[in-house]
Amino acid sequence: MLNNGQLDKWNRKKFFHPSTHLAQHVRGESPRRVIQTVSGVFIQDRDGNQLLDAFAGLYW
Repeated sequence: MLNNGQLDKWNRKKFFHPSTHLAQHVRGESPRRVIQTVSGVFIQDRDGNQLLDAFAGLYW
């Protein structure tokens, strides 16, 4: 299983997500949020921040 650093690097290299700003991505400035758990409409990232997943993440 990948650790958070490896997962972040792999994700950045292989994927563009719907909200990815390409210029920021190329410069390495795009956010590096890795989701760790999900419970109903709430998600928790690897840093322990709990967020409401409103409309598939459009309002982060």
